[in-house]
Amino acid sequence: PLRRYIPKNPYQYKVWYVVNSTYFEYLMFTLILLNTICLAMQHHGQTKNFNDAMNILNMLFTGLFTVEMILK
Repeated sequence: PLRRYIPKNPYQYKVWYVVNSTYFEYLMFTLILLNTICLAMQHHGQTKNFNDAMNILNMLFTGLFTVEMILK
């Protein structure tokens, strides 16, 4: 784009500022990395407790990525 959109509404500006920050990008990169590690840990024959923990982590990551999508 030729120009960058900067919201005029104070609340939207705060959200825009956070979402476009380097800190937020590093946070999302870290979440992607942790999610990848969790997916790589799954294996055939895993215990029920491990399976339950992985399901909870998958739901948590899905929720966090959904929040990112809504904010952006």
